Amino acid sequence: MWEIGYFGIWEAGMASLGSWQVLIDLVIAGGLICTWMVVDARKREVNPWPWVVATFALGTLVPLTYLLVREYANGAEGVFKGTQSTAV
Repeated sequence: MWEIGYFGIWEAGMASLGSWQVLIDLVIAGGLICTWMVVDARKREVNPWPWVVATFALGTLVPLTYLLVREYANGAEGVFKGTQSTAV
């Protein structure tokens, strides 16, 4: 990323038919993950849109962070309303 920049990554994803397939797969997977995140965040009364925008800007690190934050928040009173951790 330091050498080619953010848009360079997208250009590499459009360089050949094979890289187009990988790019399309990643966009579809990101869309499915974002759909789940929106539904889950609304259940927990949290604004999902910062997470969605960050996912398309930064990639899969954001949904993984969302999962960690949401599980951590289960134990914190008042951060995500109406949630209880089922983990033992």
